[in-house]
Amino acid sequence: MRVSIAGVVATAILAISAASASAGEVWMWACHGPNGQSLSSGGVLVGDSSGTAAAGGSCDTAGTDAARTLTATGAGGSAWVKISVPDGLNVKRVRIVRKANGLGTAGAATYTATYGPKPNTATTPPTTFPADTLPDTDFSNAAPEFAVSGAGELTLKLSCTATPCTGSLDVQRVAFLVEDNDAPFALGVNRNNPVVTTRDKLLNEKGEVLRDAAGNELYYVDEVPMILSGKDSGTGIDHAVVSIFGPGLSAPTSDIVEFDCTDLSPGDATNDRPLDRTKCGDAAGKAFAKKWRDLIPGTGGTYGRSVVFFDAAGNRTTALDNDLFEVSVISKPISTRTLSIGTDPLSLPETPGAPKPPSGGVQGAQRNQCRTPRLSVVLSSKPVRVSKGTPVLQYKKAYKFTGRLTCVIDGKRRSAPKRTKVSILNKVGKKTVRKPNTAIRDKGGVNLKLKFVSSRTVIFRYTNADGQKSEVKIKVRVTKKKK
Repeated sequence: MRVSIAGVVATAILAISAASASAGEVWMWACHGPNGQSLSSGGVLVGDSSGTAAAGGSCDTAGTDAARTLTATGAGGSAWVKISVPDGLNVKRVRIVRKANGLGTAGAATYTATYGPKPNTATTPPTTFPADTLPDTDFSNAAPEFAVSGAGELTLKLSCTATPCTGSLDVQRVAFLVEDNDAPFALGVNRNNPVVTTRDKLLNEKGEVLRDAAGNELYYVDEVPMILSGKDSGTGIDHAVVSIFGPGLSAPTSDIVEFDCTDLSPGDATNDRPLDRTKCGDAAGKAFAKKWRDLIPGTGGTYGRSVVFFDAAGNRTTALDNDLFEVSVISKPISTRTLSIGTDPLSLPETPGAPKPPSGGVQGAQRNQCRTPRLSVVLSSKPVRVSKGTPVLQYKKAYKFTGRLTCVIDGKRRSAPKRTKVSILNKVGKKTVRKPNTAIRDKGGVNLKLKFVSSRTVIFRYTNADGQKSEVKIKVRVTKKKK
């Protein structure tokens, strides 16, 4: 069982917009990338008007020669490819990479390229608008470029006016030059404060490290990562830079959280991205990959963090700037099963000079019933505050602790029998003092109130007749201040 740190996890959803720090131009590609990469067919529509016209091929096959092929052989037939640019993109130019096969000669099909407003699909049938014809007539140029404006629709069409028509057009890929001057929007940063972690791994009875289904090692504390979300109506969220600084770190430790809007040509000076809103658009659910246990030295302390989002054009937004938070690196107590801090409202007072109670072993008929014990105890009252992972409690105020003891009885794990005794010890400095036992209630429940006059470690311990032990250690600090 892993530790659950409850009641001390804070989630902040930050809606912060910042001024643009820089702007850039991005080529956004449809059907295939600049080097023939297969891209999504989203936004790429194909069609034909009769059996004597066809639009074949696919955007799903990679290769510099892979293409959508248009043919139109019968009178009145036409085939086309339409590429729709998402709203919000400020398109300045279009590059059409295509190969003309026997076009521009007598008897060949007629090729036209147009760019204009997208149809209004809110009407039935959709309302269309006039488009500008692009002067794409030089077939010796395999990748001509043309000036266009705004988010529209590109139509590449092959048509036949008299039978027979010859020739075909291979539409290999299309790119739109987009200018983006607007900063992205930091939609949210899910962060936990304090951060609680450990370097202690979970072991089985043979001392072997336990692993999950994916083969990852399991730890005593299941860390809560930062989750980053961004929104961008332009070229899309590219990455975020997370910086951590504080005690034991000679310089800020930075890490890049990559989103899905990857550069299609990282080896050259051009900025090439897919024209795909599922990849280059809003971004959510990406986690800061570094583990706190590997990042924070020693036992932790007060640290700061900054988070900056970048879009594909280089514009930036600062989401967190020197955000202070607490980190506690804890160790696994022997046989401890659960340690948590609750948030419910908040007796068993300390009694100086009280006689020592019997040990926490089960008496009478219970002695051989509770095998392989597992004890869990939580502070279920709200502390004054939490400092470096340690709850701070009010001087002489009663605080409620709850939990459960389970045993293997008749081969099955069950709640411990009612009135089973659990020992309570207090460790102050190097001295450990035994306190009155508490009895297990129905369904193995532990439920008691304690109040303290000084800082200490409270130890809840159960030991069965065979010496098998399970215990929980909860360190508390005591203050006379009310805040």
